[in-house]
Amino acid sequence: MDVHVETAVGVRSGESALSSRTSANPSRIDGRRLRSERTKQLIMEAFLALLRESATMPTAAQIAERAGYSVRSIFERFPDLNALRVATVDYSLAQSAALAPPRHVGGDRQTRIRSQVETRAGTCERGVSLWRVFLHTVDESEELKLRLRVARQRTIDRLEVMYRPELATLGEVERKYLLIALEALTDMESWARMREMYGMSFEEGCAVWIHAIDHMLPATPAGPS
Repeated sequence: MDVHVETAVGVRSGESALSSRTSANPSRIDGRRLRSERTKQLIMEAFLALLRESATMPTAAQIAERAGYSVRSIFERFPDLNALRVATVDYSLAQSAALAPPRHVGGDRQTRIRSQVETRAGTCERGVSLWRVFLHTVDESEELKLRLRVARQRTIDRLEVMYRPELATLGEVERKYLLIALEALTDMESWARMREMYGMSFEEGCAVWIHAIDHMLPATPAGPS
């Protein structure tokens, strides 16, 4: 009887200790995961910062030094530099979506054009350095090719939302061609040329795009009387 009682108590005590350890583990695991994700974010931000300073692809050592971690820390989180590039593109795309939601969708023609242009220009201003490295290395990675298509499709999707009234007046083929032309007009390299080659200010670059888009769009259909 005594043995039975002691065994039962021992089992309950062991179960309690195991339960305590188990309940504590998720917290510790979550904490480690959060720290690891934060480290990944800091590495990607260091990568982006170096790209803004130089158009060349930084080395792992340079990225590690800027982030304040060891090179080993980078490759513990990213298998290679291509994986880091892909993750950084995803991070940048997510940031762009968060920082640039569609605005003034229901506004008049000029309000919508200005809103779309200023939003797109802001995205280009922040992302052109990464975009250049992206284009120079895209042929090396199917994952990067997919991100390139996603980025361009997102621009087209935004154009469709902002200029729906005007696009609705066109046939399917005309509409497709106009969207392709508008996406090409407002791509990263177009913005970079205006800013760097022609020395335009942010406002001047926006004015060029606004003028061109206004002339490219068909007439806005009249609203209900």
